[in-house]
Amino acid sequence: MLIKSKRVFSLLICILFITSTLSGCSSYSDVSAKRSVIANADEKLIDEESLIGIVQELSSEKYAGRMAGTKGNEAAALYIAGLFKKIDLINPEGLDNYMQRYPQTVITLKDLPKLSISSDGDKTSKEFKYVDNFVIRSLSSKTYDINIDAPLYLIEDLKEINAENQEIRGKLLLISWELRFNRTLNEILELLNSSGAAGALGGRDALAVTPMLGSWLEGEHYPFIDVDNDTFAELVSAYGKGRKASFHCSFMREDNKKVPNVVGLLPGTDEKLKDQYIIIGAHFDHVGQNMDGSFNPGGLDNASGVAAMLEIARVLKENKTAPSKPVLFIAFNGEEGGLLGSEYYAEHPIYPIDNSVMICMDMVGSSEKLPLMIKGVGGRDLNLRNLMHGLCKKLGIDAVKEIGYGSDHESFAYRGLNSVMLINEDFNNGYHSPEDTSEDVDKVRLEEVVKLVLYYIDKNAYN
Repeated sequence: MLIKSKRVFSLLICILFITSTLSGCSSYSDVSAKRSVIANADEKLIDEESLIGIVQELSSEKYAGRMAGTKGNEAAALYIAGLFKKIDLINPEGLDNYMQRYPQTVITLKDLPKLSISSDGDKTSKEFKYVDNFVIRSLSSKTYDINIDAPLYLIEDLKEINAENQEIRGKLLLISWELRFNRTLNEILELLNSSGAAGALGGRDALAVTPMLGSWLEGEHYPFIDVDNDTFAELVSAYGKGRKASFHCSFMREDNKKVPNVVGLLPGTDEKLKDQYIIIGAHFDHVGQNMDGSFNPGGLDNASGVAAMLEIARVLKENKTAPSKPVLFIAFNGEEGGLLGSEYYAEHPIYPIDNSVMICMDMVGSSEKLPLMIKGVGGRDLNLRNLMHGLCKKLGIDAVKEIGYGSDHESFAYRGLNSVMLINEDFNNGYHSPEDTSEDVDKVRLEEVVKLVLYYIDKNAYN
């Protein structure tokens, strides 16, 4: 009996081993299938370290925040063009070093903006720090050297801001976040600009440095300054004590400054599909430096998108099989100032765009666990958005499809192209501030976005 029991036990061990082995093979096959879902583009070529290396480079001090029209922005354009050349993308005919230059108004600060509360004797009793405590949302159309020293006035109802209200004329208005949260900045500015007030200070939960817009200098415009909630409370207290506030800001304006988009082409192999471009875009500009030795790196916004775009280009170029359709890569300038670079390209395309699609990557690969938002423009064709959401499901990427604006996909959607934006909406981790560093970007999640776009190209650009 003992000998028979041993034989049965040995038989059971063999059966368990074989079952385990077969199960392991099945599991391995599933993983392998997931890895090989992209049939034509070799995703093994994706280099996570290269991806994060580009993010680190573009968000470094060398480029000083990459604001359009600055030396740092020009240096960033040269860096991207150098990588286009290294990848061996085609330099479009008529462009010098991949650069499509276009004119835009560039406004830069001359010195550090200052905001303070005056004491009873008109001496400064409290100074606030630019970027930490306040940022500029609108400048003055009257002067390039703003010097305001005025009484404060607390607005209890937005209806108080009108030309007939003599109480607010010549004063700095205090507008709480609760009063303005459901109004756009432009709506507030329209009230302010016709009121006769000297300017306004608006409370806000989180501050974000904003590029200086040329439109601020058109028509009637007065300063609007965002302040954090603690600063707003101090200003309200100063108002209650009858104190004044002072705001100083000097800036320079340069019209028709030629700034570059950077454009490179990977040609398709099928002559019949030569006008069906897949446009892969990401803006490379950001909001510059802060006149106090600090700068806004723009790691997530949008060194991440540029890195993903460059890695997609490199993988496709090094791939054994070239796509049948041409793939056009564009690093856009002037996005932060109002989508200026992409608008220019959409209006002055180097290649035909009527039969093209556009994929925009903006703030991708956030270190925060946020879903990838896939956004199309309302009232426009959403097929591309829906298709890419389906591809996310197949790749196991947590994604949500929505309507969304505020990036370069808009410029192409309004020209009739099927366009989409990919974005991780992380606005709480240093957005438009010195805190938006490469640490805000996760290389694994950034690689997911690269795979997604490669998967789309794999399904739609190969015969």
